[in-house]
Amino acid sequence: MDRPGVLAGRADHIAAHPADELERARIEEMFARYQEMWARRTERWLELRRISDR
Repeated sequence: MDRPGVLAGRADHIAAHPADELERARIEEMFARYQEMWARRTERWLELRRISDR
């Protein structure tokens, strides 16, 4: 599982490079990983909400 800090470091890497040095495939891979990470965190948050509402 990715940690937010690791992904943020990768985003900083992209932000620090000129667009012509970036690979679209790498950006799309990172975006997909962010989406997966947030989906897991959202599901966990919802799970905790369901537990606390009991």
